[in-house]
Amino acid sequence: MPCTRGDVNSKTLLSPIVKQFSHNCHVSFYHTPDLRWPLNRLLPHRYNELIGLQHMKFYLIDNCVIITGANLSGDYFTSRQDRYMIIQDHKPLSDFFDDLSRVLCKISFQLTPDGKFILDKEFPLSPVSVTQRGEYLKRSRSLVLDMYDGYRTRNTTAVSPALSSTQPPDTWLAPLIELPPLHIQLDSRVTKLILSLARDGSCVSLGTGYFNLTQEYVRAMLDKPRVNYSVLMAHPTANGFLGARGAAGGIPYAYTALAARFLSRVSNLKVAMFEYVRSGWTYHAKGLWYSESPGSKPVLTLIGSPNFGKWSRILFCIYYLR
Repeated sequence: MPCTRGDVNSKTLLSPIVKQFSHNCHVSFYHTPDLRWPLNRLLPHRYNELIGLQHMKFYLIDNCVIITGANLSGDYFTSRQDRYMIIQDHKPLSDFFDDLSRVLCKISFQLTPDGKFILDKEFPLSPVSVTQRGEYLKRSRSLVLDMYDGYRTRNTTAVSPALSSTQPPDTWLAPLIELPPLHIQLDSRVTKLILSLARDGSCVSLGTGYFNLTQEYVRAMLDKPRVNYSVLMAHPTANGFLGARGAAGGIPYAYTALAARFLSRVSNLKVAMFEYVRSGWTYHAKGLWYSESPGSKPVLTLIGSPNFGKWSRILFCIYYLR
């Protein structure tokens, strides 16, 4: 399990809590079904996440939801620039994230009070089993889509009266999910749609700590040469991988090289690129903002954990806010 890497890890941190508060504490560990034998035996532990990982970051307290790209490690509270949005007193949205969390926990490994990993009693299929792979993917996809479609149906029914009102809502919010191993890619489809429908003279701003746009996004931008684009990314000195041991230490400069290659490819577009630099700080914020004209306030934004990159085997959750 990737969470057991090193002497101090997620399992060693959470096991005492589960043991002491087993009556009201539940901990699950997602494992991508793409990391199975023989890859899980051949790949070094630190490179496991190249195959896939759980990247959703949302925090739910009663009817309040915080969605962000931030983890809960110490530097996010002290010296790591990130982005957070709080939606308060919104029961339908809170219920959605509660249901999403429950479904993802069900298809994951469960941490027991004695520090072992077991399967959920109601979902006894292992994501790493070669023989159960097909059934695991089929049933997992069905559980997630049933949950999502149920929310969408209930929400559509609830907002229908508002659509015909003389004073319709001025803000729309929609949660999107991205689970590539289960062939669920709502976030990337909506992101591509936004880029494809951007009007001439409008502005699209992207923020990402790790700049490596997918070819689909680049092609969508190339098809809109009259749109103004701006990109904010981490300077090598503000990249979280700076100073890492081994090959990982070169990652910050690799992203700068990718940005330079991107600029040369889109030389006919109006693109402004910026690098975040702040002494002692790293940059991890991500998102998309759409404005109807230069200098005007955004009318649409995406907030969540995606980096808009080619790392396509990750689980994401994102807000579409308009």
